[in-house]
Amino acid sequence: MNLQQYQQLKTYLETTKTLNNLNQTQQQRFRKQATHYVVQNDLLFRKNKKTNGLTERFNKTLCSTLAKLVGDYKTTRDTLLPAALFAYHTFPNHTSKYDPFYLIYGHTATLPLDLQLQPEEDISKPPLEQSLKLHVNKITEQLYQQRIQAQSNIQRAQQKQKKYHDCDLKTVKFKISNSSVTIQVSQRKDPEEPSEHESIKTISQETSLGTDDVFIG
Repeated sequence: MNLQQYQQLKTYLETTKTLNNLNQTQQQRFRKQATHYVVQNDLLFRKNKKTNGLTERFNKTLCSTLAKLVGDYKTTRDTLLPAALFAYHTFPNHTSKYDPFYLIYGHTATLPLDLQLQPEEDISKPPLEQSLKLHVNKITEQLYQQRIQAQSNIQRAQQKQKKYHDCDLKTVKFKISNSSVTIQVSQRKDPEEPSEHESIKTISQETSLGTDDVFIG
C-alpha cells in the first residue's frame, strides 16, 4: 500500500468514526472500499460489548415503518413521522421488555380512543391529592426498579449478541513486519482536541488482532 492509498483509507476511517461501532452494512461497505484501495488482507471486527446498537436499530425500525406507511397512505414521511414515533414509543421493546413511554413517564400512554371508551367517573376513586401521592411513590420506587430491570435486560441481550457475533471470528496470527492501523477513541475535555488518535505500527512479533486494530498489510 502506497502513501496515497493509505491517505484515502485514513479519510474513509475518519468518516466512519470508530470501527467498534460499525454495523454489518458499514463493515461490508468498508471491505468494498478497502478492496478498492488495493488492501488485500482480511479485515476483522470484534463487537464491542459497550456498543448497545439501540439507536441503530431504532433508525432501521423507523425507516421501515415510514416506508410502509408512505406506501399505504400515499403521503409524505413528514406527515407520518409523529405518528410513527408515538407508535414506537408506546410499543414494548423486544430487548428491554418495556415500552419507552412507560420507562419515561411511569404509566402507559392514554390514546384518544381510550378516553372515549373510558367508563364514567368512579365515585370510589381516591381524591386527586392522594392519586398524585400514589403516582409519585410509584415513580420513585417501582419505576426505579423497573428501569434497572430494563437495563439488565439490555445488557443480557448485548452479551448474547456479542457471543453470537464473536463465534464467527477466527484468531489470526500476524507475521513479523506486517503493519496495522490502530484507532483509539477518547473522550474530549477540550472541544478543539481531536477525539481520535490514529497510528501505524509494525508487527515486531507474532500477535493477534486487537479490538481497535485494522490490519491493512
